[in-house]
Amino acid sequence: MENKRSTAICVLGMHRSGTSLMSGILNHLGVYFGENADLISPRKDNPEGFWELSEIVSFHETLLKELLSNTNNTIPIQNINFKNKILQPYKKILRGIINRYFARQAIWGWKDPRTCIFLPLWIEVLDEMDIDIKFIIQFRNPVDVANSLEKRNGLSRNRSFRSWFLHNLYALKWSTGYQRLPVNYDTLLANKELVIGNVAEFLKINNWEDNNIKQVVSGFVKKDLRHSFTSYEDVIQMVPRKIANLYKKMLRAEMENDFLERDEFLAYINSELVDYINYSKLFSDGLQHEAIQDYFAIEVFEPSSLNWDKYLDSNGIICDGAIRTYTMQIPCINSGYFKLHPVNFPATIDIYSIDLYRKDDNKKVYEWNKNNNYNGLELQNQLIKVKEGHYNSLKLLSTGFNPTIHLHHNIEKSSDLYLLKITMSVSKPFVCTNVTKQDEYLMGIYNKLKNAENMIGEILVKNAKERSIFIWGTGVGGETTLNLIKDKSQRILGLIDNDPNKWGHTFYGYKVFSPEVLKSYCNTKPYIIIGSMYYEEICKQIKSYGFNEVEDYSVNFYLLSGVL
Repeated sequence: MENKRSTAICVLGMHRSGTSLMSGILNHLGVYFGENADLISPRKDNPEGFWELSEIVSFHETLLKELLSNTNNTIPIQNINFKNKILQPYKKILRGIINRYFARQAIWGWKDPRTCIFLPLWIEVLDEMDIDIKFIIQFRNPVDVANSLEKRNGLSRNRSFRSWFLHNLYALKWSTGYQRLPVNYDTLLANKELVIGNVAEFLKINNWEDNNIKQVVSGFVKKDLRHSFTSYEDVIQMVPRKIANLYKKMLRAEMENDFLERDEFLAYINSELVDYINYSKLFSDGLQHEAIQDYFAIEVFEPSSLNWDKYLDSNGIICDGAIRTYTMQIPCINSGYFKLHPVNFPATIDIYSIDLYRKDDNKKVYEWNKNNNYNGLELQNQLIKVKEGHYNSLKLLSTGFNPTIHLHHNIEKSSDLYLLKITMSVSKPFVCTNVTKQDEYLMGIYNKLKNAENMIGEILVKNAKERSIFIWGTGVGGETTLNLIKDKSQRILGLIDNDPNKWGHTFYGYKVFSPEVLKSYCNTKPYIIIGSMYYEEICKQIKSYGFNEVEDYSVNFYLLSGVL
């Protein structure tokens, strides 16, 4: 271990468990988490910062979407061998992230609650890179976690309990055999100097005794950051027995130094995780093929980070053709439109109405429906308007896993809470036994579109030959272009955009560069694929850098067709 070139500190834990607070403490103690420009910016639900590297969060989101086909973090990973060759490209991406941001750091850290899910991949890559690993397992009682997630994301208590259970099982299971220290959020707030001293001693950080540093770090820990506190007795009464047992054992691990490494505890964690996976199989197959699908989602623009924050529904979509109303809480309004993802799978959708209410007085402030000709509702990628549906509905065909609608409005910017209610019916004709002629027609369209996508993706990559690729555009067109080719090429260098506010940030898992980056390629030029409606101006700009049309760049003509 003495020969390791650096030490990585991983803060593991469920969402809303104090992982951001612990990461901020470590940063003040000298653990490097990245430059501020590369971290997710603070928000009102986390004013002291998340301490999450944007590119790591995007990497995890990509893994969730592509390996699990969903972002439901209560369904465990099944049948994924983290040593499988299919994961080699992801290992390469992860190594690149580590080298870009942390190669010269003696002690560095990262934090994203989704690390719990993909920890074996991280451990394998870090071991191969000969980097020492230490874990802070940050935990909080499940009731307060659920209260916080209900307030921030509108998640149901049961879903939060399941997610709390699975995240902590993963963290405890996969960190076995490495140095690790459990930290209780409530104990940290009640006795911060003792807990931070224990953390500094565990990590062999010597500057904690410096009075100036102690004053800064202690001042960073504020009790008013906690908005919910539930007593131990109430927690045990309010949660299911298995969750209560795990919470009890984590509290015991906080008090007994060697408890996490005892054989009976390791056997308990293995048994609980196996049971959870086996029980989940009774439900997840049905979820994937019959009734409940993963989610519908809203994206709200966050000006401080120049990103769109995604908020998922808590109950999932019922895919049986019946008309239902789904509700999503929106934390604020920062732009003139929202992004709505009505489903996250191929389906036929009948939208009857979409209504926006102010939460405090339940007053309707905006609507999109037949009465106003769905004014302000703009179809984006992976959605086709088939025809007017029954009962004055808008009938759509979702052709992929990220169908998007822009909901334009004229509401002024506000930090008030809002509720978006969408009344719709959803069905998946390709899994029904009684397929109607209309559904056969829709599926014919769907299959032709998917074949076209595959063909066009292959053509775009073929034009590039063996060269690396830049995609020009960070909007819907850029995302669509990226989705067409990313499975066909591991040579994507990143995205290019003319907006200086986006440079250096991460979109869809790739870094955004200034067009000036093209000047650095003198001998071997990269190939450029334009995914933007402003392609005419961009073509002129690319030519000014000495690039030739067709030979060095092309426009994604799939976008120009208006199909997606």
